[in-house]
Amino acid sequence: NTDARSVIASGDWSLLCEDGQPFSPRGDSDDSRRLVLAHSLRQGEAATSAILDSLARRRQQPAFSIAPERLDCLPGWRLTADAIKPVDPDAAFDVCSVAVSASRRECPAWHQPLFRSLKRQACRLFLARRAGVLCAFLAYADEPGFGANCQLGPSWQSDRLNPAWTVDHAGPDGARVWLAIDQSDEGGRFLDSAMRYEVCELETVDADPDVLAGRGGHWVSLAQLQALCATGGVLTNEARSVISLLLSLA
Repeated sequence: NTDARSVIASGDWSLLCEDGQPFSPRGDSDDSRRLVLAHSLRQGEAATSAILDSLARRRQQPAFSIAPERLDCLPGWRLTADAIKPVDPDAAFDVCSVAVSASRRECPAWHQPLFRSLKRQACRLFLARRAGVLCAFLAYADEPGFGANCQLGPSWQSDRLNPAWTVDHAGPDGARVWLAIDQSDEGGRFLDSAMRYEVCELETVDADPDVLAGRGGHWVSLAQLQALCATGGVLTNEARSVISLLLSLA
């Protein structure tokens, strides 16, 4: 589940392998990727202060405001007997009403609303070689559920506003997929929630100034990525999940 993926990403990466050296070769078809990952983890910059300072400045200029609103006055939504449904037929979710009976729980019965997904979502973590060292792009994610308004998320995510240049690489031909998996993102507030996680390598970094500049987020080294994972309140749940997929090579 998402908690387990967060533990994998946020813990000491050296504990994921027998020799204490993440991404050591194992004699299989993924060894070429492991070699460049191991080299990049050793050679990349490790300091994260500039990234965290930039995130702090972003949080001081929130992209949205929050205010209470009557449920029967929400634009684009309608109330039914058992749900709050979107008017848009292509919407990603509705809010349904669920009654639960579970005799072995501390509370034997309860009634709650859940965000119910209406389609599978997807996200991508983009890797790119810069001077022979792999870096990962983390995009700013502004969400009302974050206590500080903004965190760093995957490079691209289907249910989020994304940096414009990342959209060009989100299609099937936009990047070379290294790893991919479908995972449940269900929890105490979500129903039927599934995400397609992909780790991809970009091969056109030097040709695109927006990509080079990392507009809308930050290019980070693997050492910085490890440090950010271990820093609370910085990476989104989706970011930790897709990083745990990358760590399947560790």
